[in-house]
Amino acid sequence: MKTWHIQTWGAGTPHYLVSAETKEEAWKMVQEEWKKEYNSSFVGGYESVTRGFIYQTENDLEEIVGLTTGTKMIFDLNED
Repeated sequence: MKTWHIQTWGAGTPHYLVSAETKEEAWKMVQEEWKKEYNSSFVGGYESVTRGFIYQTENDLEEIVGLTTGTKMIFDLNED
């Protein structure tokens, strides 16, 4: 499985590493974890004074080329 990372917006918000078969599956895992923590479907969402409400999308996932795993997983690098 490939591995992606995403540094979500906001002070102290998660920096996820995600291993999944596809980017779409990885994004779904990010959305599920975000919703558990923040009770919102909008990953990294916040109100911008100049641009209105903005949030992150699947396009914000960055693949870590060459880092593969045999296990589907997600974890937050900011957790102890």
